[in-house]
Amino acid sequence: MRSGAKAGPWLTPFGRCARTTPDLSGLESRPPLIAAWLVRLQAQPVFQGKGKVMTTLYALPHDLETVGFYFDDAETFDSKSAALRNQFDEPVEEFEIQFIDGEAIDAALVKAIGLHQGDLSAFFEKIEDWDDQQKLCVIIAAGECGYEFGWQEDPDALGVYLYEMDSMRALAEHFVEEGLFGEVPERLQFYIDYDAIARDLSVD
Repeated sequence: MRSGAKAGPWLTPFGRCARTTPDLSGLESRPPLIAAWLVRLQAQPVFQGKGKVMTTLYALPHDLETVGFYFDDAETFDSKSAALRNQFDEPVEEFEIQFIDGEAIDAALVKAIGLHQGDLSAFFEKIEDWDDQQKLCVIIAAGECGYEFGWQEDPDALGVYLYEMDSMRALAEHFVEEGLFGEVPERLQFYIDYDAIARDLSVD
């Protein structure tokens, strides 16, 4: 990270994320960076499980007089929605898509990005293609830091960096070593209050 960067931390359910805006002199086309990290003991249990859980969604018709249906792939949604009729024997075309069951990280992903019936093919494809680190980057960027992100986009283009640390103090030491707070002469490093920096990083 650049030595002139300023960081502002936000607490998230999975760790913390800090948006860092580097000195863009001569680099106007470069987007802001996000630095994100996990505190190991807090974050890891969230996504641990005993195997892959099948993803189940529910299509709730906007026509509330019509009963919706469960589905677990885009093809099933297409076939069931095409066959569905309301009380006047008219086709039902608009649905709210609800996440019912599946991996916790995929549920968090849906909450962060949102899920529209037009996104279903991309949704089922991406939850298989993206690894957990890519998913977590999207959750932090879109769900916690306000970045706009769609199911067709590339998580690696977000510029999110994940740091897995045992404590906020370890993260503070790492950021000082990276130069986030400016270059600190070696003779002065013994006077740095890492606990104070860790408390500042922990502020929501």
